[in-house]
Amino acid sequence: MTGGTTLLADSLKPEERGRVLGYFQTFQLIGSAAGLTIGGLVASIWSMRAPFYFYSFLALVSFFLSLALIHESGYLKKRRPSLEFSQSLIQRILKIKEFNVACLATFNISFLTAGLRNTIIPLYADYIIGLEEVQIGMVLIFANLCNMVLTIPMGYMIDYHGRKSVILKSLYVTSAASILFAFSSDFLTMSLVALVFGIGTSVSQQAPLAMATDVTKTSLEGCPSDCTEYSQM
Repeated sequence: MTGGTTLLADSLKPEERGRVLGYFQTFQLIGSAAGLTIGGLVASIWSMRAPFYFYSFLALVSFFLSLALIHESGYLKKRRPSLEFSQSLIQRILKIKEFNVACLATFNISFLTAGLRNTIIPLYADYIIGLEEVQIGMVLIFANLCNMVLTIPMGYMIDYHGRKSVILKSLYVTSAASILFAFSSDFLTMSLVALVFGIGTSVSQQAPLAMATDVTKTSLEGCPSDCTEYSQM
């Protein structure tokens, strides 16, 4: 994931990072959902060992595709960076206010997603509301589908309205959804709040990543002539 996003950041202009990272995250979400489904299908048809062989085969296919189609960025060809991660570099990065805000936003969204959607919501739906397993799964699917559908449109909003504006709205909606879950009392209300939660987390990766890339490339590498206005987003 780090290599893929770095490759994109090297090749993208500031004004297009949000929407392209939106496409990138959409494929990531699709892969996460498809991996679970297809892995279970392979196991049910053959055996519990079969998914290991299947995923190994897919990894080899990805390896050869990457070997043939991915080329090193022009930046690394022109100027090979030093491998030393010095204390001065850490200090320079930590002095970039926008970078710290982007890291904090990423932490908060990941914290909420892992804590609420993956853990608390299923337990709350089961022990407090008394939903059945199928209903709990549907609530989680609603949040994931909403997240997946809106990821690409949100990427365009990131480029059009700016990183900061979209990040703030995302955190506001996610915070509101987190509170509303506590007042949910049945399957319908849980499903509606899950949709709101999916809206809030639909920019969970691409907006902070685009913002962090903007400010670090500007401050550490030097801003090209066409990105001055975007460095302040």
